Order: sequence, then structure tokens, then C-alpha cells
Amino acid sequence: SELGGLFSSLQLFPFMYKGDTSTFDNWSSGFYSTAINITDGEEEPSGADPNGTLLVFNSGYHGLQVYKTFNLPDFYIRTKGGSFRSPWYKFTGVQI
Repeated sequence: SELGGLFSSLQLFPFMYKGDTSTFDNWSSGFYSTAINITDGEEEPSGADPNGTLLVFNSGYHGLQVYKTFNLPDFYIRTKGGSFRSPWYKFTGVQI
């Protein structure tokens, strides 16, 4: 539809693909390809391959990031509140 096309072109869907990101310190809602563009190694999840997908949910003050690498079965999760950022937690799918 024309309205759907307008929303897409203006990137108004909150979880739409936003392109490549060069930082894991990206807290703008959407999902991103990290590929090999990451320039801030200190923000990278420990032991994770930098080739993956970053999903970000942000309400302004609070945020949640979920990171999935392309070649490992695990994914990583972290949160923020204001300027505080939690460490990355590795999720193997066993913890439920």
C-alpha cells in the first residue's frame, strides 16, 4: 500500500532493518547488520564473532540489545538504563 511504502521509506516501523552499524553502542530501535564494520571492540560481546545481527529495543531511558552471530548457535543479551550498560550475557538456549 502507499501508506506502508511511506512508513518504510521514512523508517517509521520500529523494528525495521536499519542497515549496517559500526558500533555495538547503538541504542536506536531497529535491527542492524554488524558484518565486519565494528570499530569499537570494547563494546563487543566477549567471545562473539563480529559478523551478525543486532536487534535493539529502546524506550528512551531503558534499552535492550540482542545479538546473534552468524556462525555460532549462542546469542547475547544486554540492557541499559540511562548511561548504565549491563555486561553482555551469553545465552545458549539451555537457560529457561
